[in-house]
Amino acid sequence: MDSQKNLEAEGVVHISEGGLEYSIYLPDRGVDYIQTYIFNQKLPYERDMLINMCSHLQKGDIVLDIGANVGNHTLYLAGVRQAKVLAFEPNRHLADAIRRSVQLSGLEDAVTVFNIGLGKISAHAHFEKDIPENLGAQKLEVGDGELEIARLDDQKIPSPVKIIKIDVEGMELDVLEGGRNLILRDRPLLYIESATEASYRQISTYLAELGYGYWEGFNATPTHFFRPLASISLNEQVERLIQREVFQEYRLREQLRLAYRAQNDAVAKTRGLEQQVGKLSADLASKDEQLQEAKNALKTAEETLQDKDDLLEKKAATLEEYRREVEVIRTQLDGMNELPPGVVRIADSVQPGSSPKGTMEGLLSKMVTIKQSLIERNAELDVMRMRLTAAEKHLGSIVDSTSYQLSKKIIEAGTSLSGFLRLPFAITVLMGRGVMRRLAKGKNQAYTRPLNLRAKEYIIREIKARPALERPARRALNWWRAKSGVADQMDVALPEHRGRAVTVIQGASAKAKYGKAKKRSPFASEIKVATILDEFSYGSFACEFQAIPIEPDNWRERFEREKPDIFFCESAWSGPDPVRRPWKGKVYASINFKNENRAIILEIIEYCKYKGIPTVFWNKEDPTHFDDRVHDFVKTARMFDFIFTSSEECVERYKLDYNCKHVFALPFATQPRMFNPLEVREERTEDIVFAGSWYAQHPERSALMKRILDRFLDDGFSLKIFDRHFGVDDKNHFFPERFQSYINPGVRHSEISEVYKSSIYGLNFNTVVDSNTMFARRVFELASSNTLVLSNYSKGVEEMFGTDVIFVDREPGRLKALNSADVMAMRERVLNKVLEKHTYEKRWQYILDCIGYGYRENDNALTIVFRVSSDEEAEKAIFYTNQLEGVIPRVRLLLLVDDLVLDSNVAVFYQKYNRYGHGVVSESYLKNYADDLDEIVSTPNVLYIPKCSFPPSDWVKKAVNHLVYAEKRYICFDQAEPRYRISNVDPSKPLLCSAEGMRALLRKGEEGQWSSAFCV
Repeated sequence: MDSQKNLEAEGVVHISEGGLEYSIYLPDRGVDYIQTYIFNQKLPYERDMLINMCSHLQKGDIVLDIGANVGNHTLYLAGVRQAKVLAFEPNRHLADAIRRSVQLSGLEDAVTVFNIGLGKISAHAHFEKDIPENLGAQKLEVGDGELEIARLDDQKIPSPVKIIKIDVEGMELDVLEGGRNLILRDRPLLYIESATEASYRQISTYLAELGYGYWEGFNATPTHFFRPLASISLNEQVERLIQREVFQEYRLREQLRLAYRAQNDAVAKTRGLEQQVGKLSADLASKDEQLQEAKNALKTAEETLQDKDDLLEKKAATLEEYRREVEVIRTQLDGMNELPPGVVRIADSVQPGSSPKGTMEGLLSKMVTIKQSLIERNAELDVMRMRLTAAEKHLGSIVDSTSYQLSKKIIEAGTSLSGFLRLPFAITVLMGRGVMRRLAKGKNQAYTRPLNLRAKEYIIREIKARPALERPARRALNWWRAKSGVADQMDVALPEHRGRAVTVIQGASAKAKYGKAKKRSPFASEIKVATILDEFSYGSFACEFQAIPIEPDNWRERFEREKPDIFFCESAWSGPDPVRRPWKGKVYASINFKNENRAIILEIIEYCKYKGIPTVFWNKEDPTHFDDRVHDFVKTARMFDFIFTSSEECVERYKLDYNCKHVFALPFATQPRMFNPLEVREERTEDIVFAGSWYAQHPERSALMKRILDRFLDDGFSLKIFDRHFGVDDKNHFFPERFQSYINPGVRHSEISEVYKSSIYGLNFNTVVDSNTMFARRVFELASSNTLVLSNYSKGVEEMFGTDVIFVDREPGRLKALNSADVMAMRERVLNKVLEKHTYEKRWQYILDCIGYGYRENDNALTIVFRVSSDEEAEKAIFYTNQLEGVIPRVRLLLLVDDLVLDSNVAVFYQKYNRYGHGVVSESYLKNYADDLDEIVSTPNVLYIPKCSFPPSDWVKKAVNHLVYAEKRYICFDQAEPRYRISNVDPSKPLLCSAEGMRALLRKGEEGQWSSAFCV
């Protein structure tokens, strides 16, 4: 993906047409208008003419592109129609661009580029003037200069030439005169540009002398198609002339109609403008009135504001008086607190010898007086405190009142620009607050709360007291809503509880079911999953569930409409579209970003928590990027409920370093629908196939690759390298010189299966070699393509596949020592192991098990249909089925009574065998009466066995794993036939298929696509 981005940055675009594609290098995009058009539209220029040219060409026909410009016509005709093109372009800059495009497209054998101009005589020339915005429009001035001009007749042009295209900015007639002999020799079709009528008349007159006639025209700058008159019958010429006259009449009528419509549109537009002027005048008067009203309102508001200010000043003065009184009382109270020392002084004042009784009575009298005074002062203090509290509350209510706040905002609007700009928003907020207060006031007047609200509050309190109840409660609520159609009104009942979703998950067992599988849990393939996956992972996982790919600008709409059950995100670099790259730089965190770049991902996670949707993250970049803080997928993974890592060794690091509770290892796998053993050619080669890149920036890996590739060549093997960075001008990706002759352009991921199946041997290189689970997905894909895996050593590969993978760095001589039988056996063992245990269907089920999501395994139940005509055959069928039940789960027997059996005897079969889970049906009944086989066969898959031709049980167990990619083909048991080669159906052999295939088999003549089979 990075290489594609780099190529596009250099000006290289890929153009696809009719299943074929080519690359074109556009060095002057953004300046030259033709190159800019091709770069922006990803389409060829003058496409209609190119399609017409292709209609006259066969594969290998010779075409001369004279005035090739940047190679638009050359590359299209060579890449799409597979013609042999000789391109003539005098501008060296453009000729070099064509050569690079040819190299990028792998068209070296189809295109020859001549850096010369063509004319009437051999000479030299220079460009009349520089036109950077249209390089193809630069005219040649013959005389002196560095550009070479030659005659077409002097060139060694192979015969026959089918088409000549000439676009040489006014020198077209010179080119024709210089190529007269070639034109008379091969009588090619001519496509000639003529910018002016005078030029066309000259060319037409000259070509008439050579026996050519005008046929049709193309393009904005007229390009005329001339054909040899000898190849056109008189009737065709007459019919063409009539057509031209008819077309000319249609064009004139269309021009007249357009002119009439334009006139009517102009009249209507004038009337519309007059109406708009009148309406605008009325609007202007209305706006003046509104402006005057606004001025009056502002004046009233200012007066009201002044009144409020006066009132506020009075209240502030009153409050200040209250505060001063409180201070006085506090001072008095402090004096009262010193009462005990005063009493002591009174006691000290008692004279010696005075009467104790009199003294005591005097003291008691004074104490009573003081105590009464203290009580009075405390009462006064309480009163003052109450007055102070009331005053402060009153002041607060004034400050918090809507009228005061509105007055304050109007003052701010009159004193600052920012206040003026914020005034509309502030008024809206204050109006909303006033409405809410009135509503709240009305609710508070109700004496009794409704029963349903009190019940809801009670439930919420119970859930808060028991956090483990939150998940099942939310799922029950969602189920009830779905059944009853009630809107999400109750979601707001737990606003402070939303953030607990992850805590609840982490506090519960990872095996606790999200709503345990009730009677009808969905099949694993029926679960709806919102996904953020890169191209390869999306292609691998998308058919294992109901995939809902989301993008930054549509995720919420898709969530609301599709209502996914799970959110599944991987360490995505760009998303499923490698061209638009909607998720580029939005999934990983980075220390290089000043602001949060993951805002959308975080918003999705919060949404899922709120809705109770489990969130799953697969970090396929571990362990390489685990400590990478520039591309920090780990920081994102920690936000999800469940984490899956490609490296088993990182599981504990997530738990210990980041306190993540639910972390699991998830290796790559294969998708058999894309990578399967069905052969695509007659014979596989023994080339060592490698689809990948050279990385000079990784010296150790580069040294290892060179050593291994050298050893293959020294041992007599040939290489076939599909370079992912083919054509990229980056020395880090240049293969060493010795391997250059073995290099081919890279292919898309969707086409790589054919590359893998082109040879017996497939080469893999692992960057990570010491992980139990992390190694290249290429290993699984080669294996399921029935290609022997050659790889550098990897701990994980060895643990999964043992000696059935050849580690070429540790066993350099092993491959050469193997015979063909050994190689075939190794390929077969690895193929069956991968199809049984390492598909993305199995990986998806593993994810569901780990997160505790209730599901049913995809229904792979099997009905064995035996064609029988006797009791002996029926007994053998029952015995075979009983044996098979120990090997394959969910097996059912259906005895198909041969239509040769008399109807009177069919009833005996029903009576004896239609029991114990077995079924009986007559073939004649199915043909004549049963419109739908589903009434008889209830399983998705069928094994049809004619006349006791029992396949071994281990073959059945193995063959069932191949159904996933069989599509509308039968899987046949025939040990004499080669495996995985598509052939015609033989109904006398055991056949494994879907129930639909069984229906086609019984109703001969209605097979449709069910006409082929392959053996395993």
